[in-house]
Parts: sequence; C-alpha cells; structure tokens
Amino acid sequence: MVVATTALCVGVGASLGFLHGFLAPELREFFTIDRARAGLLVSVYFGATGAASIVSGVLADRISAKTLIATSLAILSCVIFAASQADSYLMLLFLSVAGGACYAPINTATNVVLAQVVPQRQRGIASNAKTMGVPLLVSFGAFFAPVIGQNFSWRIPMLFSGVIALVACAVVLLVIPSVSSIQQAVVSRRPPSGFWRVPVAAFFLLIGSQPVYSWSISYLVEELQIGKFVAGSVIGTASIIGAINMVLLGRMSDRLGLSSRRVFLMGLTSALSISQILVARAAYFPMVVVVIAITVAVVSQLAAIGTMHALIIDLCPGSAGRGSGLTMTGYYFGALAAPVSFGFLADQFGYSWAWLYCAVCAAISLVFFWSVKWIRRETVDAG
Repeated sequence: MVVATTALCVGVGASLGFLHGFLAPELREFFTIDRARAGLLVSVYFGATGAASIVSGVLADRISAKTLIATSLAILSCVIFAASQADSYLMLLFLSVAGGACYAPINTATNVVLAQVVPQRQRGIASNAKTMGVPLLVSFGAFFAPVIGQNFSWRIPMLFSGVIALVACAVVLLVIPSVSSIQQAVVSRRPPSGFWRVPVAAFFLLIGSQPVYSWSISYLVEELQIGKFVAGSVIGTASIIGAINMVLLGRMSDRLGLSSRRVFLMGLTSALSISQILVARAAYFPMVVVVIAITVAVVSQLAAIGTMHALIIDLCPGSAGRGSGLTMTGYYFGALAAPVSFGFLADQFGYSWAWLYCAVCAAISLVFFWSVKWIRRETVDAG
C-alpha cells in the first residue's frame, strides 16, 4: 500500500508538466506562441524540480517524509488550480515554475520512504513500481487530455489534475509512515565518491527521452497527419505497456543484483537510443514500426528511471534523500533542456533532426552509466 501511494504521488507530481505537452496545440493557439515557447512550459516545470532537488533532498533526510510529501501535494494542487485559470502566457510560465518546485520534495521524500520500508532485495521492483505512477497517469492524460482540450477547453484537464492532487494528499496522510533517513543505522550520511556520474547520466537520459512524452503527440499529428485521438491512444497505450514492463524489468533487476544494475541500465539506454533513431526515420518505415519504436522508447525510458532510483538507494544507504536530490538535479535539468531544445530543433530543422538529437543524448547517458563502475566499491557494498 505504501509503494502504491508513492506511485500516486510521483504521478500527480509530474502531471502538470506532461499536461503542458499534451495540450501544446491548444496552448499554442490560445496564447499565440510557437513550439519553442510551448516546450518552455514543460522545460521550466521540470527545471524547477531540478533546481529545488538538492534542498529537497536535505529536507527529506532530516524531517518526516510524510509531512514533506503531503505539504508539497497540497501546495501543488493550489498551483494547478491557478494554472487552469491563467489568462496570460507569463502567468502560466510562472505557475509552471512553482509547480515544478513542488514536485522536487515529492520525488526525494518518496525515495526516503522506500529506503526505510523496502528491503534491498526488493528495491528494484519497488522503485519501478513507484515510478510506474508517472506512466499510468500519463497514459490517462494522453488518452483524454488532447481530445477534451480540442473539443471543450484546455482548462478542464488541468482542473481534474488539481482534484487528483488533493486526493493524493489525503491518501498520503492516511498511508505513508513518518520516516526520515536520519532514523536509519547508517554507514555514511554522504553520497560516495564519484557519485556525480549518476546525476550526469540522469541529465542526458532525460534529454534523450523526455520528448517521447512531450512531443510525440504533436509529432504524430503535425508531421505524420494522425488524428489527435489516435495519436493520444498511441502514447497512452505505450505508457500502459511501459508501466507493466517496468515492474517486470524491476524484478529482473532485483534478481541480477546491485552489481548488474549498471549493465542493465546500459541495455535500457541502448534500446532507447536505437528506438529514437527509428522514430527519426519514420518516413521510411510503415506506421506500425513507428508505433513499436515509440513504445520501446517509452518502456526503456521508464524502466531506466525506475532502475536508476533503485541504484541511488543502493549507492546511498544512509543518504537516500541527498543522493536522490543530487540525481534529480541532473535529471530535471535535463528535463529543463529537453522540451525547449527539441521544440527549437523541430522549428529550425524539422522533427527528424530533433529525434536524432535525442538518440545521441541517450547514447551519452549510456556512457556515464557505464562509468558508474568507478564509484567506490566499498561504499556500494556497505548498503
């Protein structure tokens, strides 16, 4: 029940950022903005999450994770309600920053909860199950948000998202235990030497994968002339498949053990990079191949993120909050760069070059996950 609640929390926390991507055509028309500025709404959301992650990590190690998560969700719900009533692009941009900052403590504090309540041999599946909350809510949004936004108003999906945030806050108060990393018997309160490689890998992982969510629907509609409902169904179905497979892959990660998580991440980022190349060359393949490529990209991205959270907890047994904060800083700075840079490249050179850019970044993340092997072995084994 605790793991399911953390999944709900991270899914709700990410929802506003993804809604900006799903509703990009409607937002572009309503506010009269180009693709780059539409992408900026997503970028600043997750960029603010990255900027707030280090402070959030310290807080998550020192105060009750339950209090931190519930407070953040309550504030986030207010931000989402305000965003649904925005009448100017600047107001929506400011609220996107505020919402992203609220997401940071949700991310770090849920890792602290997992570090406390889940044994090491089950961390892979638990971390993937937690992260599964994002694709499940994303799939729901992908199915309905574009259609509702087109036929009624872009404000309605946002209002509904705010209601879900309030519900999640109530569930947290009922289910999540009052824990913090400071209560653990620990070997070290600081991440191990060389841990910087994980945030850098996370940075490039997000640049190489986040546009799969933020821009796939617009790409399918604008470039491949697919209807919005069908495009949303493709991404929604891919997210559901990804959610199911990431739990299965998380279980596989647990069976392989900590020493093989790095290799597992390398395999996932390889699949991500290859699938992005196929999406970039969509004009040369049947539509079914493109749909499969997008699905593989979603599955590999989600499984990589979930496995990465398990790796953080394993590497930082006594500082899960700080380790998560550092990694999420790189992760969400990647999310800051991804949507706006993708939108810029799509505007200037076309979607194909933008997807190739993602493939290269995914390959770079593979290299940095490979370099994790140089993190001090004694610190890894201490957890």
